[in-house]
Amino acid sequence: VEFTVENKNTIVFNAVAGETYTISNIRDEEGLANAKTELNELIASAQAQLDAKTPDYPFYDWNANNALELAIEAAQAAYNNDTVTVFELKDAITALQAAVDSFNAAYNMSVTLSL
Repeated sequence: VEFTVENKNTIVFNAVAGETYTISNIRDEEGLANAKTELNELIASAQAQLDAKTPDYPFYDWNANNALELAIEAAQAAYNNDTVTVFELKDAITALQAAVDSFNAAYNMSVTLSL
């Protein structure tokens, strides 16, 4: 069977004596559901971490908080998109995880005292 991919949702293949069949609107519903669950859990975790670092927190880092807040908003937009693909969700997961890692690095302080 020979096939060509026309776009991310359409595959055209030749199967029987020169007849052409088209399958369109292909969606990995299980993969989509799993990616949405993973993203939703990461959003909740990121939001909890952000909420724990308020302006009255010692060593509050406005830039770190702002960057994570923007990343959460972008991830939430991907999550709420009715036409989002598994690949877009995975990209959102990767981007939000990177923002969480940067946020944690900004608050990861170590102090060395010497006498």
